[in-house]
Amino acid sequence: MMSTLTKRSPNSAYAQFVINGVMHVRDMRGTYNNRDHFASTPYRIREWNQKVTNMELLGPIVHSIPSFAIDGPNPMFDNSPEYFNCANSEQAKMLVKYFQEQGVTLIKTYNNIPREAFFILMREAKKAGIEVAGHKPARVSTWKERKLSLTL
Repeated sequence: MMSTLTKRSPNSAYAQFVINGVMHVRDMRGTYNNRDHFASTPYRIREWNQKVTNMELLGPIVHSIPSFAIDGPNPMFDNSPEYFNCANSEQAKMLVKYFQEQGVTLIKTYNNIPREAFFILMREAKKAGIEVAGHKPARVSTWKERKLSLTL
C-alpha cells in the first residue's frame, strides 16, 4: 500500500497516515524503473521525504529505500541484467553491489532464491549495511541441525 501511495496519490492519501497518527513508515516494495505503477523508485522516495521535511506535503517519513522483489532464477524484467535473478552466489554478490550503488537500504526477498545465493546475499548485504526482509526462500530451512555427542 505504501508504494502505491507514493506514485498514485501522495497529495491526498498520505495525509490519512498523519491524521491517524502514523508519522513514520517502512516501504517494502521498490522497483528499478518508473514502469511499475505500484512501487517506488529510490528517487521517488527521496523526493517524497524531502517534500515532507520541507512541509510542502503532509505525510509520513519513509524509512527505507526498498529493492525490487528478488525471487530467484526466473526472468523478472525484459532486458534486465542476468544477475537480477540472483540464481547463484556470484549473481547475489553483483546484485548487492548494484543495490548499494543505487542507495537501496532494504532488500526484499521472495520464495525461489536458491539456498547458496540467499546466504551470500545475506552476507554481502550485512557487509554493505543493507537490511534484508521479506519471505523465507523455500530452499532455506528454519531448522538448525545440531550434532549430538554421546558420552559413554
